[in-house]
Amino acid sequence: MLFKGVPASGDVLACWSVQAGGLETGEGYEQAARRELFEETGIVAEELGPVVLERTVRFTWDGVEFDQTEHYFVVRTSVQEISSDRWTEEERQVIVEHRWWTVDELRKRQRTSFRRNSPVWSNRCHDEATPC
Repeated sequence: MLFKGVPASGDVLACWSVQAGGLETGEGYEQAARRELFEETGIVAEELGPVVLERTVRFTWDGVEFDQTEHYFVVRTSVQEISSDRWTEEERQVIVEHRWWTVDELRKRQRTSFRRNSPVWSNRCHDEATPC
């Protein structure tokens, strides 16, 4: 599942990205991943797959510079519909589209459709036609 976002400031073009968020006090990366997945999609992750990528990035979003460490987990689900009931006001304003992608679709479009250096596809996500 990827979200297409357009910042309110218009300082960057719309881009596709994974669900994201920060750690809350006392929270580990796995706990944060489960919480953010639920808040942004309504999906309860019964099982998280392995961390497929860890990286530190610096980027600007809506005029604010971020310097953060990211951990990416594989999550598989049979749920197709997502819920926006728990979205923040900012998420409601900037998210303009969302959709499921297969690994093959990500491979074909990664070079032209995603933010530079975006880790939306990884060899460790497995070579399956199942959306992830």
